[in-house]
Amino acid sequence: MHPNPIRLRAPSVVIAASLLGLVPAALGQPAIYSNGNTDPNAPGLATGALTGSGAAAPLGAQWSEAASDGAASANAVGGFSSHASGTTGAFRFADDFTVTAQGGWQLLSVSLYAYQSGAGVSVSPFSGVNVRIWNGRPGDAFSSVVFGDTTTNRMVASTFTDTYRVFSTTVAPAAPADTTRAIWQTEVNLDSTVLLPGTYWLDWQYTTVNPNTEAFTPPVTVPGSRTLAGWNARQLKLLSGSAAWADLVDSGKPVTVANVAQDLPFIIRGFTSPFPCSADFDGDGDTGTDLDIENFFACLGGACCPTCGSADFNGDGDTGTDLDIESFFRVLAGGPC
Repeated sequence: MHPNPIRLRAPSVVIAASLLGLVPAALGQPAIYSNGNTDPNAPGLATGALTGSGAAAPLGAQWSEAASDGAASANAVGGFSSHASGTTGAFRFADDFTVTAQGGWQLLSVSLYAYQSGAGVSVSPFSGVNVRIWNGRPGDAFSSVVFGDTTTNRMVASTFTDTYRVFSTTVAPAAPADTTRAIWQTEVNLDSTVLLPGTYWLDWQYTTVNPNTEAFTPPVTVPGSRTLAGWNARQLKLLSGSAAWADLVDSGKPVTVANVAQDLPFIIRGFTSPFPCSADFDGDGDTGTDLDIENFFACLGGACCPTCGSADFNGDGDTGTDLDIESFFRVLAGGPC
């Protein structure tokens, strides 16, 4: 079992951003992990400006076309239900990620993706997101929540991605390409939570502006593959009298093809160890030592060690300033950044 996450004081720029409702990515919060792509900045949804049948997306936009593994079979689901209310009930999602850095990750925010059928692209149809992080797979014995809850709205921004979800346009029965499923990127505050190395599960749920409408999250989409090894997302169906986590699968088309496991797109934003405003500047596990001081000044001179933090110690975007030096010595003395 992992220890409980550590809570750090968030940099002031992040707090201000949350109050202003600005998009964390626009504030320079670095992407450290994508659940759908080797590029941490890409969610693994876009399939290009042309569908498989050759239909062009609107100018400047892209399609996210349900994956096909050939002319004979394709995934059948445009998006899986992820809403707290609606005509079909209530649902939650969960998918795993692994913290790899020796000193852990500091999680500032997570980008999530969903559409609402028929919604426009000028105003987000989503009013909130609640999120939890689990130590262990949700639904399993001895798994526990280490961050978040099912009631707090942590959404800070929601923006159109210039991407439209469509069903397969090549596998019979082929669907036409249309722009009724605009995918929105929603930024969710993770409160600068620090997780130590290990595997965790992110668990989330949308609320919609109109509570009688729904939210659908498209799965990670890899052209040419209906599924990949290791995909293991889960869904919780909150039905009357029962609620059980189940593996998320796509039944495919035609109906004779096999069900296949799915994964869900999300991008985690934050820092790998050592973190901004950490007195363990060189990331060796010893906090506020002479080596931390030596490495900090070496970094100011342009010679940062491989595991050292940035010369922008306070994370304000200005590197190696008097404010960085002042913040460093305040933190060494046990004060705020």
